[in-house]
Amino acid sequence: MNKLSIDSKTYGKLLLQGAHVIDPQTGLDDEVDLLLEGEVITAVGKNLPTEQTETVNLRGKMIIPGMVDAHVHLREPGFETRETLATGARAAVAGGFTAVCAMPNTAPVVDNRGVAQLIRERTREAPVHIYPIAAITYGLDGKDIVEMADLAETEIAGFSDDGHCVQSAAVMRNAMKYADMLKLPIVSHCQDNTIFGAGVMNESEISTRLGLVGIPTLAEDLMAARELLMAEYDSTAVHLAHVSTLRSVEMIRAAKARGVRVTAEATPHHFTLTDKEVSSFNPNYKMSPPLRGAEDVAAVIEGLSDGTLDIIVTDHAPHTWEDKCREYDFAPFGIIGLETALGLAWRELIQPEHITLEQWIHQVSVTPRQIFPLPEVRIEQGGRAELTLIDPLQEWTYLAERGLSRSRNTPFDGEQMKGRPLGVVACGKLSLVTGIE
Repeated sequence: MNKLSIDSKTYGKLLLQGAHVIDPQTGLDDEVDLLLEGEVITAVGKNLPTEQTETVNLRGKMIIPGMVDAHVHLREPGFETRETLATGARAAVAGGFTAVCAMPNTAPVVDNRGVAQLIRERTREAPVHIYPIAAITYGLDGKDIVEMADLAETEIAGFSDDGHCVQSAAVMRNAMKYADMLKLPIVSHCQDNTIFGAGVMNESEISTRLGLVGIPTLAEDLMAARELLMAEYDSTAVHLAHVSTLRSVEMIRAAKARGVRVTAEATPHHFTLTDKEVSSFNPNYKMSPPLRGAEDVAAVIEGLSDGTLDIIVTDHAPHTWEDKCREYDFAPFGIIGLETALGLAWRELIQPEHITLEQWIHQVSVTPRQIFPLPEVRIEQGGRAELTLIDPLQEWTYLAERGLSRSRNTPFDGEQMKGRPLGVVACGKLSLVTGIE
């Protein structure tokens, strides 16, 4: 069976015909044509003229403002056997993303201007926008804060010690203040390492039965509480990464009601899977934060439904087969997720009516650009031509071996999906997924 591929080409004028175009910002919800010239939408209307214009017939399909994945690990520089900027960009196109924000746990770490500029330079010709997120502390060691103002001049999307978590409250408090002055978000991977310990899965009756060291929900909840209290005390902003517990959702909801400047994200695996899956000892169910209990999954879904959780991200974390396919205790945390995010959201959230289509568009297209902040995309004349093309009715099977990520560490291999990305318009290019059956 052949792999998928990406057909990406620069266009002069491009006419996208007859798609159902939805943009909750402009109120557009109709079957219309879009005329694009370079990176600008020059006309929106019905039956636009086709002369001297490359035309793509999208009748029966859907167009929304370009999707953003604000939390990915693209591994380059340093870990190119897992993923590269190029393979990650292709996987992003296959997932329908026009922009991704890449976490700094590379080698070298994105903790200085040079590494941030290197990533920007290497992705200049990519079919999607790749925005580095810089580290909060040098080497992700949680001690000395990076030169935030210097890094802010390099088009970074924010700051995070993701995967490590700043353990010192004093260091994190100062970093939140600096980031706030620079009007850039600071992203907290909420994890108290003294509680997390040597854990490999959620602490529960299941971990006891399996004989695996558990990770208490308290490890996340303690840090979430700390960040919320500091944001409230200093009137700073904080963004909480991959929220996975009932108590964290409840605390964020209460903090927002008090006016705390907090935003938060959820991943597809945390609103789809529970820790029961770990009973198979398949290391593709090992991630951090871990899969939680059914009540936690229900809380994450409710948080997305009522606006407590603002955006959906993948936490795309590629690993080689050799690294991941070891005993569960010794396998690294993390799964890939770019290519399954849309299908899972459609299947688990939109179809069961936990959220509306409009809510989902806000969560993947609109709100991420406001939080990080990235260029605004509005589907209107003069708007930025950054679009996601979708077949909302297509039912399909995700097969990891056909995927475009360099890695295959996913728990969703062979699963049925609903709603398929067809490609994107970004960076002045039309990039279509080819090989779809």
